[in-house]
Formats: sequence, structure tokens, C-alpha cells
Amino acid sequence: MLALFIVYLLCGIIIIILSIPLLSGKIPPNHWYGLRVRETLNDKIVWYKANKISGRYLLIYGICIILLTNVLTILQVGEFTFLITMSVTIFVGAIVFGVTSNKAAVKLSKEIRLK
Repeated sequence: MLALFIVYLLCGIIIIILSIPLLSGKIPPNHWYGLRVRETLNDKIVWYKANKISGRYLLIYGICIILLTNVLTILQVGEFTFLITMSVTIFVGAIVFGVTSNKAAVKLSKEIRLK
């Protein structure tokens, strides 16, 4: 159980660490790191704004993973329950993160084109 706790705790910490450069606007447009969708890759302004938003979502996602890892450990759930709960949380969270970040990029792109 300790190994699962450490793995998921580290997962949350890594996600938080990855969110910090995005939040601070330090990552220039590239094809490796950041929110890489058509809207962000076509416009620098959209890139920076959308990546700040997705960085915020990523930070919240990482915090949620850490909190849930600790709650499940405190509740002393079984290993199987822990593994399934965390796996589903990470899977669903990744989908929600991707969809909400993409929607934000599309919205920003439309707003900038209207100006």
C-alpha cells in the first residue's frame, strides 16, 4: 500500500511541477510542452493565455490527486480499491483537463479574432 501511496503522490507532485511554467507564461510556443492544439499553435497570444488557463487546470488536477491519495490512505481502503479509485480519477481527470483546456483555447481564439 505504501508503494501505491508514493506513486500517486509523486504523480500529483509531478503534475503540479509541470503546471508552474505554464502558469507563469515561461513556455514559448513549441510542439513538445504545453497546450498544443491548432488554436494555440497558430497564435502566440492564444498560446500564452490558453497555457496559463490550462496550467491552472493542471495545478488543480495535481492538487486533487494528492488530496485523494491522502484521503484514501487515511480511510485505509484496500489496495484494489485504492488502485481502481486513483486510476479512474487520473483517467477521468485527464479527459476533463483536455476537454476544458481545448475549449478555453477555442474560446480565446474566437475572442482574439473578433477584436
